[in-house]
Amino acid sequence: MPSNIADDQIVRSKSASYCHQGRDICAKFITQRPGGQRETLVLSLNMPIIIGRGRQCSYVIKDPTVSTIHCKIYAVPSSTGEMLISCQDVSTNGILLNGHKIRKSSVFLLEGDVFEIPASQSFTCHILKVPLRPKAHLFDPTPPVKPAHKVALIPFLDFLTSLAQVVGKYKIQSHCLGTGSFASVFLAIDSENYRQVACKTLNIRPHPKQSAPEAEKKKVLKEANLLKSLCHPNINKVLEVAYEDSWIHIFLDLATGGDLFTYITTGGHKDFRLLEGEAKWITYQLMKGLDYLHDLNVSHRGAILVQPENVLLCAPGPYPRVIIADFGLARQKAWQATFNAVGTVPYMSPEAILALANPKSKYVGMPADCWSLGCCVYTMLAGAHPFDHDETSMDPQADWAYSHPDLSQVSVTSDNIVKARIMKGNMDFTTKIWNTLPDARELTQALLISDCDKRMTIKGSLKSKWITIDVEELEKWYKTRVAADCDG
Repeated sequence: MPSNIADDQIVRSKSASYCHQGRDICAKFITQRPGGQRETLVLSLNMPIIIGRGRQCSYVIKDPTVSTIHCKIYAVPSSTGEMLISCQDVSTNGILLNGHKIRKSSVFLLEGDVFEIPASQSFTCHILKVPLRPKAHLFDPTPPVKPAHKVALIPFLDFLTSLAQVVGKYKIQSHCLGTGSFASVFLAIDSENYRQVACKTLNIRPHPKQSAPEAEKKKVLKEANLLKSLCHPNINKVLEVAYEDSWIHIFLDLATGGDLFTYITTGGHKDFRLLEGEAKWITYQLMKGLDYLHDLNVSHRGAILVQPENVLLCAPGPYPRVIIADFGLARQKAWQATFNAVGTVPYMSPEAILALANPKSKYVGMPADCWSLGCCVYTMLAGAHPFDHDETSMDPQADWAYSHPDLSQVSVTSDNIVKARIMKGNMDFTTKIWNTLPDARELTQALLISDCDKRMTIKGSLKSKWITIDVEELEKWYKTRVAADCDG
């Protein structure tokens, strides 16, 4: 392991070595015992550092001021391909991050950050550059079509170096948490409350196929202010919306556990499947969030509401609290038909695909949300997508698509294959896992009914057998682990 401290003691987990011959180390933490002994803790993917007084911890501090489990440090893969370092405080007394109190929450640690257990030890963070493992299995989604209009990251980095990096009470950092087709998400600091938040930044600029900047600004601000009015523990909370020059900044509660897709594919789960209990716990939260939105007549059609990439873990670890994020095109009056069809193809409902093919076709937002939920449930339990699956060996068109050198053409062709499967209802429930999950299968099939008028609603899904059989335990967990986090 690289280290410039020759006499450091390398501390490893009691259950397994962190090192793996140095290939998987994401960060190291330098600390010093009260007696002067310097130690280095090393962090790797899927092997968190647990610090506390209890013997079950991977790093034990025998100090009465330290909680049995004081904090947990995780390496979290991000959509940008790098590793983010998350520190979750679960203690009684909290921790200090660069001298500021953090209690009962999760934060990202950056290079050189120092966190301290009050009246005990401090730890200095050093992050190693470790590329994210490539995704090379059937669970990978169809390659996305390269967008025609994309927010450039470099101009905004230039913006960050100017005095305008301070927006109101927020200081936007240059640390990018993720990028999308039309926005980038950066880490920001709330200077009044000294807490980390996420800043989603969009550039409103003229484009031949878009409305004028002023009209686009009004549209985005209207949608952002709609989302600001929402308060639910499973909805990503919009804190503030600001507009500067051609930039719109949307400040949101920070989620430090990464997205659900990355959690499934890199979390060490067998066959890229979640255990039934964990999948049910996550599904229940998604149902709660959708039920809240649908009661308010709000729907989301931006990048599909509940695809795994748009579901964020509030903190790393199993059985997480999750939030629905990326409300790019949330709209009111969701039971009214719309002409617009937007979304990620594998999660689009049949009626949305018809609207893509025929601009005069209308479809309703809420049933489309239920469809995408069904895709998400299938994905968590089966470790594959119900329509974007590995059946290309029987499909000559797919064989050609994946061997074609032009990625854009590959993506378009692959999307067409997935669209055809969705329209035909070609779902695979023949794998062994579904034989052991009859209630989950019944729910998933009901959510993936092609006829949107016959498709199960969110309220209906909350009454499904798969949920009601464990509803008392689910609701108990929900009240103690989730609902208390929201003041509204």
